[in-house]
Amino acid sequence: MKSQPGEFVLSQNYLNHFNPGIVINYTIHSVEICHSVSIQLIIYDAYVNEITTFAKGIKIPGYREFQLDAADLSSKI
Repeated sequence: MKSQPGEFVLSQNYLNHFNPGIVINYTIHSVEICHSVSIQLIIYDAYVNEITTFAKGIKIPGYREFQLDAADLSSKI
């Protein structure tokens, strides 16, 4: 019997033009404690062009933080 992930929460994130480092917070909840899920977080521009992909892979439920260095992305976002 397969269980479905209960919820995925992506916290609000703001681009700071004076500091290119961005901390992206997300939480994965699951019906079962040891259930792992496949995730892929993608940043798109205003024209829905894919800019970058991060946090890709199999993750277990829990709170996560990801440091994104957007120095080379600032002109694209």
